[in-house]
Amino acid sequence: MQKRWTGYLLLPLEKGGGLHRVDLPPVEPVPAVTPNATFHLDARGRLWIGTNRDGLYMLDGPRWTRFAEEASLHPNNVISMMAEDASGNIWVASSPQFDRAKGKYPHPNLHRWDGKVWKHWSPEDGLGYWSTDYILPLSSGALAVSTNGGLSVLIGDTVRKLGGDKAATYYANSMTEDSRGRVWITNTYRATGVTLFDESGFTTRDSRDGLFADRLRASAHDAQGRVWLLDAEGRVAVYDPKLFESSARPILAEREPGK
Repeated sequence: MQKRWTGYLLLPLEKGGGLHRVDLPPVEPVPAVTPNATFHLDARGRLWIGTNRDGLYMLDGPRWTRFAEEASLHPNNVISMMAEDASGNIWVASSPQFDRAKGKYPHPNLHRWDGKVWKHWSPEDGLGYWSTDYILPLSSGALAVSTNGGLSVLIGDTVRKLGGDKAATYYANSMTEDSRGRVWITNTYRATGVTLFDESGFTTRDSRDGLFADRLRASAHDAQGRVWLLDAEGRVAVYDPKLFESSARPILAEREPGK
């Protein structure tokens, strides 16, 4: 018999100091053991766990719901991440396994749960490729989708496949949107620095332009509009918002040990 999970929170008291203990209701353990699981906590407090070939699990209250074959979310798909848009839809990025006997990928690789039904997309609907690396809900209501075959954007249910430098837009492991609605793309696989996508198209900057590193894991944006970049070695640099309008020079960088 599996032991039910229990837990509690210790919260500071508003008056007099000290802590207040809040006991949490027991929760059934997730009915799956999977390496490299991905997690997402949505706006309703539901916990989603994406597995490596065992489907998708959702914890709502004390119990788990599994989405797999019956939801056309095949358990053979490796789930890379989940995201929630402004309407509360849950998006799931996955990569199906190639069926050598049939000579094709048998299952779609992008999925949306609106709370009632699932909808799915694949390259047959216009996505760049069958492996989905990263998804980003945009402020416009669209969804940016990075695949091993480039970048696509979903507007409503319609897919628009974008162009751009293959080395820069393939295999993205992070995308962020700044306050101007521009999408910043980074990856460590192709070591191409950072790529900006806006109305004018794609612009890429790397070490040849003064960028502090080429293998970048992530980007973020602060209230001043500056972009923060994290490289594969854990170093951080900050650039002003005119990064792509002039030669890129960091205005703040992590100090190396011993210096």
